[in-house]
Amino acid sequence: MLSGGKTTEISMSNLHVTHHDRMAFNLLGNMRENVSSLKKLKRRLSDFGGAQVYEEIPVPGFCCFGITDTCMLKCNMCDKWKTDIFVEERLAPSVDQWKEAIRTLREIVPDGFEIDFGGGEALMYKGLMDCIRYATDLGFRTTLASNGWSVNKEMAKRIADAGLSSIIFSVDSLNPAVHDKFRGLEGVLDRVMRAIDNMSAASQDIHIGTCSIIMGATVEGIIDIAEWANAHERIKSALFMAVMQPNNTPLDDWWHSNDFEYLWPSPEQNVQLVLDELIKRRKAGYYIGNSVPQLQAFKQYFENPMAFVKSTKCNMDKAVHISAVGDVFLCFRKERVGNIRENANIAEYWRSDLAKKARKGVAECSDNCHFLLNCFFEADYPFEFDPAHLSQGLPGIGEKARPIPLSEVK
Repeated sequence: MLSGGKTTEISMSNLHVTHHDRMAFNLLGNMRENVSSLKKLKRRLSDFGGAQVYEEIPVPGFCCFGITDTCMLKCNMCDKWKTDIFVEERLAPSVDQWKEAIRTLREIVPDGFEIDFGGGEALMYKGLMDCIRYATDLGFRTTLASNGWSVNKEMAKRIADAGLSSIIFSVDSLNPAVHDKFRGLEGVLDRVMRAIDNMSAASQDIHIGTCSIIMGATVEGIIDIAEWANAHERIKSALFMAVMQPNNTPLDDWWHSNDFEYLWPSPEQNVQLVLDELIKRRKAGYYIGNSVPQLQAFKQYFENPMAFVKSTKCNMDKAVHISAVGDVFLCFRKERVGNIRENANIAEYWRSDLAKKARKGVAECSDNCHFLLNCFFEADYPFEFDPAHLSQGLPGIGEKARPIPLSEVK
């Protein structure tokens, strides 16, 4: 504080502050705010003349290439295999167009940025290995989600040779009667177990993980999956997702619908207790891919799916989604910003007025959608490495589980 021409450093709690002192402090605070605002304005001016001011554009934080909608399974909690009611039938992009999208995305993201290849079943896209290899050579991390049906020894070798960083297999239950029923085909669980073995034999470098949907039929076996994955020699992450409205159905309060009552956990199943047990295991060092905040968000969602789970705005303004027909979105629930069959320049789309409009829409949205809650909960993406939680003393996925007894975890 300025007093009698001298500067002293003193605790404000022990100081009698006069009216003039408050005026001085307020003036100093206003000056600092003005200087900060001028610095920000200077950074946004272009062409040295100040003729045009640009708004700050975020760096992408998440990217998913839905490279195909085709799937050999008919999962009754997914419906991705059905005709898309939101998209008119159009041609799919070529491999070269996907590669150009990858190349131009590289212009606006840092080294090691992750591209998730999904579907449908992404392995049904014939040019997938070319896209993975191309992305890997450009410095991307690449992740593939798969139901495991087609990952025989030959396919596992092709995946390894393409340089894939991580493969995540769907395992909704360790009970074949449950898993196969929801996947729509007998023998799926057996095939995914063999797929895990095949990938393990093909490469010791690829991160192998599992993904399990928490829904009515699977709640009772979720902790069994966490225990099994943690004890497995090659599985390095067990990711859990909250059940969402099936694809290709009209957006509504679906959990009240009789058509989907089999998906939503009943009160008797006590999904909250299951999530508490997952949180306890995550803190103990289990190979669980979700962060504690994300699992806590699941608790809020299952308590009241209408209540927005984030205390801040949605972060889909930092996401890049490309659909199987090439449409580019930040968020699938907002207008598309382009199509890679027409122009595959992702960097250009990212800076466009359409993207600006989409970001505004995202900022005003409070829906608990699949991509927000399950895929890009920001604090824990990519799932295998979570520096924010490592700083809190929690082990990151891929580390050796700490020998912390569950009884000692609060």
